[in-house]
Amino acid sequence: MIHIGAILHRYFEEHRIRRAALARLMNIRLDSLMRYEKNESIKTHRLLELCTHLKHNFFMDIASTLPQEYST
Repeated sequence: MIHIGAILHRYFEEHRIRRAALARLMNIRLDSLMRYEKNESIKTHRLLELCTHLKHNFFMDIASTLPQEYST
């Protein structure tokens, strides 16, 4: 299974995302944001919100891990 939290964690580290600032921007608690990094899954609306605030398409990151023969 694809671990969404691992994808988020890797992105945050590679781009030096300040989690506290992002949590304030999203109007959520810092511990909630940090929990997203540990969870294997995340609600779609939260992932979309992260995409919007960070201007990054995490859905494409997920899609790129699927086998080539999967349709779009």
